[in-house]
Amino acid sequence: MGYIDKAQHWVLETVGIIFMIVGASKWLYDIVILNSVSYWRIYFVMIIAGVIMSGYMKIGKALINIKLGHWRK
Repeated sequence: MGYIDKAQHWVLETVGIIFMIVGASKWLYDIVILNSVSYWRIYFVMIIAGVIMSGYMKIGKALINIKLGHWRK
């Protein structure tokens, strides 16, 4: 995998957070309000994908800051 700059970090974190919000809200709406469990796997996968995307970008950003020495500030 190549180098990811700050703009790409921001985009992937934002998309991950959107996936988490949309997946969780749709999952809650379908299961709690409509009592329908037909598509719960799709929304659960969206939540997991969002967690992985945003978490991976946060870990990557932290590792870059440690490597550059910004963690000392």
